[in-house]
Amino acid sequence: MDPFSLYFVPTFGAGCVLGATLAWKASGRGLIGQTLLLLLAVATVWLSLILGVCWGYDAWQSLPDAPDEAFADGAKLTGSVMFGWMPASVGCAVVFFIGHVMRPRRNRPRP
Repeated sequence: MDPFSLYFVPTFGAGCVLGATLAWKASGRGLIGQTLLLLLAVATVWLSLILGVCWGYDAWQSLPDAPDEAFADGAKLTGSVMFGWMPASVGCAVVFFIGHVMRPRRNRPRP
């Protein structure tokens, strides 16, 4: 495993777990709580993506004989900053809608 992956995978993975938890919790709230928790979930996943890419490239570039690919981080870091909210929004929305569909089934009384 390269140094980029050693930093990116745990950082982004932790952000995804935290964002999914917040999106799941948002599905059981009122409208204001849903909005705030979903925005926080998207921001969490987006920030973990940015930090994972940034820290991953920093670790990769700090190697004594770093390959040339380690220094071509401009596009990926810029892309994660500018467009990282899109996959974060889709992932959080999927978890939110699954939670929204599953919660009423779980809370129905049994006949």
